[in-house]
Amino acid sequence: MIDNPVGEYELSRLAALESYKILDTVAEQAFDDLTSLASHICETPIALFGLIDETRVWFKSKVGFGGETIPREISFCTHTIAGDGCLIVPDLDQDERFHDHPLRAIHPEVRFYAGVPIITSEGHAIGAVCVLDQKPRVLSDKQITALEAISRQALEHLESRNRLVREQEFSKELSRSKKQLDDFFDLADDLLCIVEADGKFSKVSRSFEAVLGYSQALFEQRRQVHSHVLAFGAQWGRPHLCDWSRRHQPIEDGERIAFGKKPCRSGNGSQGQIFGKYESRDQNANERYHRYVDSLDRKF
Repeated sequence: MIDNPVGEYELSRLAALESYKILDTVAEQAFDDLTSLASHICETPIALFGLIDETRVWFKSKVGFGGETIPREISFCTHTIAGDGCLIVPDLDQDERFHDHPLRAIHPEVRFYAGVPIITSEGHAIGAVCVLDQKPRVLSDKQITALEAISRQALEHLESRNRLVREQEFSKELSRSKKQLDDFFDLADDLLCIVEADGKFSKVSRSFEAVLGYSQALFEQRRQVHSHVLAFGAQWGRPHLCDWSRRHQPIEDGERIAFGKKPCRSGNGSQGQIFGKYESRDQNANERYHRYVDSLDRKF
């Protein structure tokens, strides 16, 4: 019997295992296929894929075994993850490490064990793929090689599953953020908008319809920010840092409203979306402001 280890490595190993978020999840075909394959190739009635946390070995997949967990301190797999290669015990009755092992008292019928640790790219042994039999036996070199390959495939499935879980979590967070943005735009009294790099409106607040008298869909289809607004954003835009800059945009019949914007760049540094806000202004003030902006444009 091996005492449960403590120390910095064990803490990092447990953290690595926890990062996969797989403990106590339901059975999955991808892992069941691997244990079935291990049982078939090694010609054993029992095959297990176990993950070892602080106190137990939990079996994500199993063939020929009825339990869900066993205590870590009496598990054969605890010996397996203590090494970095395949652990083979041809006859448990004849091996001094296991002939009076506590697990033998529970399952005296088990005579053969072979297990391969599942080791992450960071070097953490988080579990094992193992096969057991009720009679002494040996594995051929081909069977050992296959069992090692199955262990690597188990890790690959864990990694793929982890990537999928992260993508799903990101998608949920993105959906939550989008809903928050939609709610903000729907409830805002201001005329808010998002403008793409080509000047097309991709989103406007509901207040556009109330103030200007036409629908969001029509506005998004037909309206476009003037090119000098985009050029100013491309030249002076600093994501999340720049001050609001002001430009004027004709709307209907010569009416003008002020347009303030915050440019934002995409990941490759190119001009991305512009987050904008329109504000109604006095017509004469608009004209004066427009002339002032034109003079600034000539200077720049």
